[in-house]
Amino acid sequence: MKRTVLSIAAVLWILASCTKGFAPAAGREAVVHVHAVISSRDEASKGPVYGTSFGDRETYGIFVSRSGSTTDAHKANSWNIKAVYSSGNAAWTYYYVDETATGKVSAAGYGNVTVTERPDAETADLYAYAPYSQAAYLSGPEAIPYDVSAQTDLMYAVENTSSANQGLDPDSPEELEASFTFRHAYALLAFKFDLAHDAPALFNGVTVSLAEGAGTARLYKSGTFNATTGTFNDDGVEVSSLDINSSFGFRKQNEAYAGILLRPTDVADGELVFRIRINGQPTQPFVLKRSYLLHDDGVTYGFQPGYRYTFHFTIDNYVCFDGFSISEGWDDAVLGEEEI
Repeated sequence: MKRTVLSIAAVLWILASCTKGFAPAAGREAVVHVHAVISSRDEASKGPVYGTSFGDRETYGIFVSRSGSTTDAHKANSWNIKAVYSSGNAAWTYYYVDETATGKVSAAGYGNVTVTERPDAETADLYAYAPYSQAAYLSGPEAIPYDVSAQTDLMYAVENTSSANQGLDPDSPEELEASFTFRHAYALLAFKFDLAHDAPALFNGVTVSLAEGAGTARLYKSGTFNATTGTFNDDGVEVSSLDINSSFGFRKQNEAYAGILLRPTDVADGELVFRIRINGQPTQPFVLKRSYLLHDDGVTYGFQPGYRYTFHFTIDNYVCFDGFSISEGWDDAVLGEEEI
C-alpha cells in the first residue's frame, strides 16, 4: 500500500512539472515577486550601463532549479521561463515552458513567477540572463549560446554569482522576493564620426581583423556563456575577422555613432585592425595601439566587459583619428536600438 501511495505522488509531481500552477494534493505554491534592473554602476568591475531600465518587449530568461544544482530543474515548465516587459503598463509577463522537448514557451503569460512544492520538499534557486533564448533550455544557465556576429546584447544577473535568490521555499507562508541586477558581458566599441565639411555621408559598416602573427588579441564569433559565474566558456569559435554590417546617413550637424559588441579580450600593439566603410569605400586601416586601452586604474588593459570604448574620427577627404576615451556608460543610441 505504501508503495502505491508513493507511485501516485510521483505521477502527480510529473503532471505538476508540465502544467503551471498544478500542485500535489497536499502541496503549496508560493508567489515570487521578481525585481529586474540593469546595473548603472558596479564598484568591482565598473560594469554596465546600456540604459538603466528595460524597454518595451525586451526579454530575459529565468531558470528555476532545484536548490544546490545548476543543472536540475525544480519543475520542467519553469526551466527557462521567458520574461517580457510591457512599457504600456510597466509590468512583466512570464511565459512558462509548454513543450519540454524543445523548450518552447506557452502563448499564455502570467503576472508572477511561482515555485511549487515537490514531493521531496526541495527548495528552488533562480538564475537569470538576457536576452531570452529558447536554445538555452537545452544547455542550461552554465552554457547560454551567444553569437557575436548577431550583435545582440548579452547580460547575466549579478545575483547568479552569489547566494541570492536561492533556497526559495514553496511552503513559505508569505510571498517571496527575488532580485536580478543585470550586467553586460560584452565590451562596446563606439565609433564617433564628425564631418569637416557640410556634405552628407553614409556609414556602411566596419570590419575588425586580427593582424598577422597576433598572439594576445582574440576574436570570437560564437560559443557559450556561463551565466552562473558571469564568464565565457572555453568553447568559443575563434575567427580572424568580424564584419559588422550596418548603414546610416549623417551630416555635419549630427552626432553619429556606430557601435560594435565584442567578446572581451586583451590586445597587444598592432594586433587589431579596423577598416571602416564610408560612402561605399573602405578607409585606410586603423591599427589599434595597446596604450589606448589603459583604464583609469593605470593597471588594466584591453576590452573589458561592460565598458564603452569610444574612437573619435573626423571625415575630410580622409578619415582622421582624433582621439580615444574609455567610459563606464553605454549610450543607447550607439547601437541604434531602443533603451533596454
